[in-house]
Amino acid sequence: MACCVFTAYFMSQIIKACEVFDIRILDINYNDVDVEDDVNRLFQTYNATTTRDVGPAIELGKNTAKCLQKSLQPFHTIRLLITGMTCTACVTALTDTLVSHPSVHRVKISLALSRATVVYNTQDTTCEDLISLAEDVGYGATVLGDKGQGSAALKLKAVEREGELQCLKASFNGCTRWATAVAILDRLRSMTTGGTAPGKMVDSSMHAAVFGIACYIQISHAAWIHRNAWSNCFKTKRFRLPRLSMDTLLSLSLLLSLGLSIFNIFLSAKSGSTPNTYSSSASFLSVVISAGRYLDVTLKKHGASGFAGLYGLQKEMELGVVMVEGHPARTPEKRDDVEAFLAPMPTTLLAPLDVYHIPPQGLIPCDSYIIRGTSLIAEANMTGESMPCRKSTGDFLMSGTKNLSNNLVAVVTKAQSDSSLEALLESIEKASEQRYDPAANGSKDRRSYMDSAARYFVPAVLSLTCIGLALTMYTLPSSIRLADRINAACERAMATLAAACPCALGLAGPSAIMAGLDACYASGILVPGGAETLETLSRLTHMVLDKTGTLTEGRPEISSSYFVEPYNSDPAKRALCHLLLCAAERDEAQAHPVGRAIFQWSLTLLQQDFSGILDTLVEAEAGTSPTSNVESIPGRGVSCDVQGPGELWYHVCVGNDRFLVDHGVTIPPRISSEVHMTTVHFAINGQYTGTVILQDSIRRNAPDVLKELKELGISLTMLTGDSEEEAQRVATKLEIPLLKARSLPNEKKDLVESLQYNYDYQHKSKLRHTENVVAMLGDGLNDAPAQAAADVGILFSLSPLSKRRSLVSSTSLALGTSAVDAIIMSPELTALPRLLRIARETARQARWNFLWAIGYNAIAISLAMGVGDLMGLGHIIKIDASLAGTMMAFSSITVLGMSLHFRQRLRESQ
Repeated sequence: MACCVFTAYFMSQIIKACEVFDIRILDINYNDVDVEDDVNRLFQTYNATTTRDVGPAIELGKNTAKCLQKSLQPFHTIRLLITGMTCTACVTALTDTLVSHPSVHRVKISLALSRATVVYNTQDTTCEDLISLAEDVGYGATVLGDKGQGSAALKLKAVEREGELQCLKASFNGCTRWATAVAILDRLRSMTTGGTAPGKMVDSSMHAAVFGIACYIQISHAAWIHRNAWSNCFKTKRFRLPRLSMDTLLSLSLLLSLGLSIFNIFLSAKSGSTPNTYSSSASFLSVVISAGRYLDVTLKKHGASGFAGLYGLQKEMELGVVMVEGHPARTPEKRDDVEAFLAPMPTTLLAPLDVYHIPPQGLIPCDSYIIRGTSLIAEANMTGESMPCRKSTGDFLMSGTKNLSNNLVAVVTKAQSDSSLEALLESIEKASEQRYDPAANGSKDRRSYMDSAARYFVPAVLSLTCIGLALTMYTLPSSIRLADRINAACERAMATLAAACPCALGLAGPSAIMAGLDACYASGILVPGGAETLETLSRLTHMVLDKTGTLTEGRPEISSSYFVEPYNSDPAKRALCHLLLCAAERDEAQAHPVGRAIFQWSLTLLQQDFSGILDTLVEAEAGTSPTSNVESIPGRGVSCDVQGPGELWYHVCVGNDRFLVDHGVTIPPRISSEVHMTTVHFAINGQYTGTVILQDSIRRNAPDVLKELKELGISLTMLTGDSEEEAQRVATKLEIPLLKARSLPNEKKDLVESLQYNYDYQHKSKLRHTENVVAMLGDGLNDAPAQAAADVGILFSLSPLSKRRSLVSSTSLALGTSAVDAIIMSPELTALPRLLRIARETARQARWNFLWAIGYNAIAISLAMGVGDLMGLGHIIKIDASLAGTMMAFSSITVLGMSLHFRQRLRESQ
């Protein structure tokens, strides 16, 4: 009894320490210079629920898109907030239940976010049916964003787990108070003299009081254990078998102790002896269980603290208000008097091409580009880069970053629902999900051995409990009374049930994966592919690297330009050309460094050299001209119609010589250019207009990074669409072999597959190189087919999350896939070897967690089943239900603790 009291006191002190620790660890600052945004406090907050549509990374042809729209039309995606999940065994149980419904096509469940993403056929079922399925197996379900509630607020609530922690704290406090009362009454009962009639009456009264208090604890403060274990049995009209989980084992142990107490009280009433009850054991086991679950949830909360910061930022941005410019007549007299045309607008209503002001210390609500002003921008939230960077006219701003110093005027390129922050959160959420996809996985039984072990652990423990109970009954001497043998066997069964901890097995992998993902995010790396990507990266043998924007700086500069007449001599014609180039490259500038260079060059010239002419040409800001009929071919060029002055439309083509020739443009003899430069041509209304020459330089840290990758045992090759001369120059300087130059996107894909497969000409089939695990590193959409074909596709880009929409309808969100498994947002290439090291260490930690959980459970269950007695140590090692429950609680706590320590170790090593 003293041991139980000490255990309860010790765990209460741990909980108090965790509460103090909790205040500090979740006090998240978005960056070191974070302060209040005074502008947002001037206006009434506004909240709106938005819907996101993230299409495939590879654009589809129009015919393919129409076919997909027709075939995928009935499918819909719903996101549910799930309560009651504790480990991957719960994830498996819920997944099996959802996919058993014939209308469900795909299920992805995130244990860290308590979220389920379900793709289902709307013609055959409804979201209410899916919620009922989740509730039938004992879980609560709520539609994210339902009833006008912002999904960011619900996700933040789910990650912080405040409601669950408060319930568990109340349960622990109640169990502790009444368990203490049970201990006091037990102590007083032991001090009474039972030989006299009054003594027997007092003893019986105290027995009744102790048993009544023990039942009250189970009915009130520990009711959640039994509810989680048995509620799904009565959710439907007919009785069904319970969902086997850790709560099932604990509930059985508690009910067995109370049932055995009733059995002994009934026997003692007949014989007149003092009954042997287990009320105190059940009471203190309830204390241990509630305390252990509280610590478990607290550690999970700490492990997802990075999510809390991002969701808090998303919530703050949803409530923001900015000042938007109107569209007055743009005359030279009124150009500087823009304040008269400012109006407040909620950030959720900002649309592409809106012009708005960003005050100092203000958050950037949408992906935008600067048209006026220069300021320092903190991008730590998005790229992991701690030092602010200076941005000026033509530079792009990602949502979720912060303006530090001066006022800026920017133009929206994507609405808040399609912004970089939304895509960042979507990528992190996908990384934490476990997906079941019959089309991809073949059979729902194809799971990792870790998941399978967690799935069959509870049935195995129940079988061992029955075996242990029978062996105890059989091995005890026949001279012992039957009642005593039943008591001894049931005590062993209670201890076995309480000692087992399937949650430790279920948390072994996910907790390590979450630590690895958190370390990646802190390094400016996203891993949308989640656990599978990290596991594949840990086995990586070969890496294919793109050149432009990856091994080179990715910031090509216009070294020279050439214009034909009349654009060469007429400033108005030149200004018109730059205006059209700005609009044509506006979207490309977010996806490719060459497009970004041309866009910034044209916009800067319009703002500086042609500002007076621009005022007479148009009334809108440079770069905001409407476009239509946009056709973009990754790696070759873009063509579109742009609305110019006087609402006249111009057809613009920008790209390499092959692209312009394919569009019927005749290019005159190429102007002389230096070797090792990139040439881009452009045409207006089918007539060649001019050429720009760009030059890029090799990244200063590229040689060191490649050397580090070779030390990790990775084979390297370079693949590029640039000229042979430029490719050979870079390959020679970096001392890596060149796979191919001037390669188109589909050719890149075929070359990557050639590293993975051998072609069997006899059977006309591909044979996989089992020893080759290939990754493709690139920075643009022209690399997307190769990234999709590789085992791991890695995107390296300073603004990688500004995704363009495909031609597929909004229902394609349900079935769309991404070619990218990892995204390096950090501007430094050194993040690449760091990603590989994190992947290898994460896989190692996951295996260690799993082995520890297996070993710990094996030892705990063995001791509870009486192995100590067989070794002659029964008088030293005595495991009762309360001590077994303590061992169970610390099983999952140690696994989570090791993962948190691993997370801290990864962060300190960066």
